[in-house]
Amino acid sequence: APEQGFSKNIDGRADEYALGIVFYEMITGIKPFSADTPMAVLLKQQTDPLPSPKLYVPDLPDGVITAVIVCGE
Repeated sequence: APEQGFSKNIDGRADEYALGIVFYEMITGIKPFSADTPMAVLLKQQTDPLPSPKLYVPDLPDGVITAVIVCGE
């Protein structure tokens, strides 16, 4: 979770975020955020919106998208 990367206090929401990221990658085959350095990925996670999984899997059911977004928030 971005909070963990920036040495902030974390709780169970960091695990939910990580689950959402893993779920996103399982569904789409790619990581939702990528960059040249780990710090750049952390910054993207904090500032960029989550790319819609439908960009990579156009026929993805809406319920699956909701589950990914809820976990990744």
